[in-house]
Amino acid sequence: MVRAAGATSIHYECFEPGPGVKFLANLRCYAPAVPGALSLALIAALAGPAEDSGKDPGAWEPAAAPPPTAWAQAGARPWRICDAAGRQALGIRLGTQGRGKFERVWRARARQCPHEPDVLVLAAQQAVLEAVPTGWMPESDPNLDDTIDAQRAAALEAIAFLDAAIEEAHLRGDQAPYEAHYFRAYAQSVLGEATAARESLALADAAGDAERYRIERMAAVAALHEGKLEDAVRLARMALDDAPMDADERSISRYVWALVLDRAGDSESARDVFRQLRREPGSLRARPAVETMLPAHERMFLRALEHQAHGESTNASRLWDAYLARPEPEEADRVLAQRHRDELR
Repeated sequence: MVRAAGATSIHYECFEPGPGVKFLANLRCYAPAVPGALSLALIAALAGPAEDSGKDPGAWEPAAAPPPTAWAQAGARPWRICDAAGRQALGIRLGTQGRGKFERVWRARARQCPHEPDVLVLAAQQAVLEAVPTGWMPESDPNLDDTIDAQRAAALEAIAFLDAAIEEAHLRGDQAPYEAHYFRAYAQSVLGEATAARESLALADAAGDAERYRIERMAAVAALHEGKLEDAVRLARMALDDAPMDADERSISRYVWALVLDRAGDSESARDVFRQLRREPGSLRARPAVETMLPAHERMFLRALEHQAHGESTNASRLWDAYLARPEPEEADRVLAQRHRDELR
């Protein structure tokens, strides 16, 4: 740009854009009022490629993609995928959507979507309710100690999932997911941590985390493990009275009631309940449901009681022997088990 002395107009050097920027001197161009510094910057920018005579002006290449973020390198899934999994998990837990053929994938999905609360809770529920079975008789499992270790590992994994779900909900400013505290108590009961289970149940009750009869039923089992027999009897009776008319739920509560009656010293009444349950079709589903909330040695106790109530002395004797061989039972429970064992002689 040149301003001639005494001139009233501005003389611009004009250019024609193209593969090579061509400057045309000695032409008079008139442009809108553009600041001189800006016009020079534009001219310099356009003139830049022409100065690099070693490059083919048409050999343009896109910029390289940025390196993956640490989040992507850690294997994080897209947010929409995990959000969709969370919606599906909530539908399954609330009974509005069937599990389908993928019912056992949720523990894997929890590891893929570690910040989706409903996925974590369903994974914990799966870990507790579908834990490794011990078989009908102890000798049917030649590696019983390994099986019990696997059950404990599943319960510990469930607690880790639930703690992560509760923490994530807290970070979002939400309440803990539905049933998170309840299933935390469930896993703690499997581990034999009765006091911790009752604390989790108190939180579940305050949050309306599950139906009252389910909380009472679980609390009765926890009180039983703590040796608080009066509390266990009261809670088990309430769980039975408050249970809905659904046959399966009432059968589960009656199994817990029979177990508590025996520990409280009323073995005959407990056997009457077991005999009544045997005649009902729901008992085939109810007893395994009760066992999922018990440590392995307590499962043996429950099975031995049921066999003895039906006069199946051989099976009962084998189960009492297996129970007494375990290191977990308290001394008072050993005395009761030995008394039942002696009755079979």
